[in-house]
Amino acid sequence: MCRSTIVRDAWDRGQPLSVHAWIYALFDGRIRRLGLGTGEPSSLAANYARAVESVRSGRRVPGSEKLEA
Repeated sequence: MCRSTIVRDAWDRGQPLSVHAWIYALFDGRIRRLGLGTGEPSSLAANYARAVESVRSGRRVPGSEKLEA
């Protein structure tokens, strides 16, 4: 999503835009935050790497608690 031209163009124009990553767990039907949230391209790489590592390791990152429906 953050690599799309729509998001990149908005950031290039200085338009405020935040992107948040959630995942739907098939095993329990719950939505979880991945701990990736960014409002600017400069923080994207570090936030993405942290979120991917948390998924691979099974660790929770701050902000990754379950969202109640």
